[in-house]
Amino acid sequence: MRVEERKGEYKHVKAPLKDQGYRTVWSVVDDLIPSDNLQYYLVLLIALLFRVSMSANPYSGENTPPNFGDFECHRVWMEVTYNLPASQWYNDTPYSNSSYWPIDYPPLCAYTHYGMA
Repeated sequence: MRVEERKGEYKHVKAPLKDQGYRTVWSVVDDLIPSDNLQYYLVLLIALLFRVSMSANPYSGENTPPNFGDFECHRVWMEVTYNLPASQWYNDTPYSNSSYWPIDYPPLCAYTHYGMA
């Protein structure tokens, strides 16, 4: 915004737009993207930036064999809850090795993994 001085008073004047050669960022955005789709594209852009920023960092448990972090943990929990009866979920059996990734949360968590599996 420009400020013009007249008789000791300050008057705010908007900067000229397209017809006089000046453009604001939002006037360019309005020309490129219809206003009904603007929110959609902004959310998509924010999600994409978040995804890119997360992929630049290592994941939990990267290069730490044999457990390999949270993804492997939840994969094992889904496998155990899907393939074994509920009575064996918390027991140390040949099929659910408690030294690898034991289900160490209450049964609600185990049933959630069963539902996801």
